[in-house]
Amino acid sequence: MAAPHELHVAVDGLDTNPGTAERPVSTLEKAGELLRLHIADGQTGRESVVHVHAGTYLRTAPFELGKEDGGAEGQRVTCRADGEVRLVGGSVVPSDASRLISDLEVKARLPETVRDKVAELDLESQGIRHAGPFPDIFRDGGGIIGLFIDSE
Repeated sequence: MAAPHELHVAVDGLDTNPGTAERPVSTLEKAGELLRLHIADGQTGRESVVHVHAGTYLRTAPFELGKEDGGAEGQRVTCRADGEVRLVGGSVVPSDASRLISDLEVKARLPETVRDKVAELDLESQGIRHAGPFPDIFRDGGGIIGLFIDSE
């Protein structure tokens, strides 16, 4: 039996690379593209393995697989996590994006012991415009956590 066709994805790879262990690609999309080219070349009877190396992969769009990504007759496709792999969606907010609250009206609503310790974050300035509704747990006044939305 022939050795499997292998593709490698790593967070420090480049999508201009060929997807080898020494020169991995950086995205699942590029690995899929290379895999589809391999299948289109008619190299059947040979397993394909996509190695996704350990790391956190930031997703800004859904990752979709179609029928064409499943291999061909006699050719199995396996995706394998080599270490701890995390696919993370959403926005990354830098740790220095928040600042201590300066609005005196907001500070007055906080217990005196925390007034100079509570930070605020302007999500819109971070490109987050559609955060969705916040759950009622943040508005229950139970004292566990307080979340102010648009100064409410």
